[in-house]
Amino acid sequence: MPIITFKRSDLEGLLGKYFSGEEELITLLNRLKGEVEGVSGDDVMFETTHDRPDLLSVEGIARSLRGGLLRIEVGLPRLNMITSGFRLVAEDVPNRPYIMMGIVRDLRLNDEAIRQMIQLQEKLHATYGRDRRKMAIGFYDADKIKPPLTYRLEKLDAIRYRPPGE
Repeated sequence: MPIITFKRSDLEGLLGKYFSGEEELITLLNRLKGEVEGVSGDDVMFETTHDRPDLLSVEGIARSLRGGLLRIEVGLPRLNMITSGFRLVAEDVPNRPYIMMGIVRDLRLNDEAIRQMIQLQEKLHATYGRDRRKMAIGFYDADKIKPPLTYRLEKLDAIRYRPPGE
C-alpha cells in the first residue's frame, strides 16, 4: 500500500486547525482509510489503501478531514471552469487511448506544494499507471507551450525530446 510523507504544519495550515499534540493528530488520521506509520518532527508518514487516491497527498487528506470527520466544509467545492482556447489534437493511440488535459491559472506554489504534486504524481504512476506503462502524468508551465498540442504514436527513433520553452 502506498505511503506518503507530508508536513504536519502543512496539514494544519490547510485545515486552519492546530493539533494540541501528536496523539490528537494520529487519532484523527487513523480514522481515515489509512494508518499513520510514523511522525518525526514535522514529517508525518501515512499509509493508505490503493482505493483511496484522494489520500495520496496532504491536500486530499485535508479535504477529506474538512468534509468528513471535522465537518468544517461539507458538500462539493464550486469551481469556475472556462474554455481556455488551448487546443489539443488527439490521434488514435492504441496503448493509451485516452488523454486529458487541464490548465490551472493564477496558482502560486511554494516548495512544499510542488513536492506534494510530484509525490502525488509518482504514487499515481506506481499505484494505477503500472510504472508509466498504462498512464503518465506531467506538469508544465502553460505559458511556455504553444498550441495546438498533438497526441499521437511515434516511432522511437523519430522522437526528439525538447524541454518545454526551448
